[in-house]
Amino acid sequence: MIREYSIRSGAAGTQQTLQVMADLARQGATHSLIRQAGLNMYADQVDSYIRGIWRFVREEDEVLRSVETQVSNFYRYGALIGDCDDAAIIAGAIALAKSSKNGFRPQFVAVRPLIQPEFQHVYTEWGPFRIDPTAPPSADYTNWERMVYPL
Repeated sequence: MIREYSIRSGAAGTQQTLQVMADLARQGATHSLIRQAGLNMYADQVDSYIRGIWRFVREEDEVLRSVETQVSNFYRYGALIGDCDDAAIIAGAIALAKSSKNGFRPQFVAVRPLIQPEFQHVYTEWGPFRIDPTAPPSADYTNWERMVYPL
């Protein structure tokens, strides 16, 4: 199913996007493959796992891919496909599938350099771990504004 949303600009639009992403992650956390991944991985392993099967795709128009769509992509193309918000949805779903067992509650974090009017990137935090497979592992968001959305 494809749903279209009108996204507001600024912080309100980012908040709206994070809410839709959270809904997709919660729905995806019940998928059998995601539950299995959650059972078989520790929080510190999720980033490298997703990096290994991710194919980054730039988007002219923002698209949020469901976990079901990503599982289909994996079977069809051998990869999960999308940009940072799509990776965060998958990471959030895996974290939610396991979070009750390790005590860490995942959250989405949108970030922007202070000189930019819009948020530029999003990733999943799961306890002390940043799951950010579409950015270099050395990416540093120190002194960037953060918007946190708990899952």
